[in-house]
Amino acid sequence: MSITKEVTWNGISSITAIPELGIGTVTRRLLGVHRGSFLDIPGRDGANYFSDKRGMRSITMECFVETSDFSAAPPNPRRDAIKAVADWLDHEGQYDLVISDEPGVYYQAVLVEPPDPEEWREFGVFTLEFLAQPYSLAFATTVITYSATVSHNNTFDPALDVYCYPTITITPTNGTITSLTLDVNGYQLSWTGTVASLSSLVINSSIPRISNGVVTDTQVTGAYRDAASAFATMSGAFPILTADANNYVIFNLVAGTATAFTVTISYRKRYRR
Repeated sequence: MSITKEVTWNGISSITAIPELGIGTVTRRLLGVHRGSFLDIPGRDGANYFSDKRGMRSITMECFVETSDFSAAPPNPRRDAIKAVADWLDHEGQYDLVISDEPGVYYQAVLVEPPDPEEWREFGVFTLEFLAQPYSLAFATTVITYSATVSHNNTFDPALDVYCYPTITITPTNGTITSLTLDVNGYQLSWTGTVASLSSLVINSSIPRISNGVVTDTQVTGAYRDAASAFATMSGAFPILTADANNYVIFNLVAGTATAFTVTISYRKRYRR
């Protein structure tokens, strides 16, 4: 069998699922597609441009199956291998896609164009096409935890290539919070309510959502789970971490009895890989 890349789709390795499968050239679109828009203004040159975040990114793979023999009548090893490929691919949602030529990252992807294999004797040749979110994601989350007072400024380098959406958890350790402000790189947020001592206020920018209780999106991927929502008394903007060495988090207690707090910043790095 030829040397092949290993692709893990929805947690299942291509090598384990289909030993006859070879994966060769993988092509990734350099960036997510353009989603901005132009508005023509009569009497003016050109157009007004309205920018937007990038859209999906295509990933294609040149593939083949190769069996050791060929039989025109069942059992047919080539047909069995093609069926195994179909079984491996047939998942309708968005799943994690890991490709061995980019270790340490994964893509959130959807199989969009099921292939039409060209089959002959021991061989079947086809191209897989996925659409992925515009940036790949680190396998592991990054977690920064520190102690804060009623007025605290923490500056740090998140070591990012691409901006990302963190989860910030604020836990009073010796009293309550009834009102606070948070400024992260100029994204300012205010909140009022009641956080009991040793309970937590969870500010999740990935969803985005504020909850009073425990972290439910533990992988920092924007997964939504029902919890004690605390949206109603929030105003301002959710925090964003930037690809800059001097990110900052300014926390101020406006009202409450606590004087000591634990602040945890959790985020998953994103890449253009």
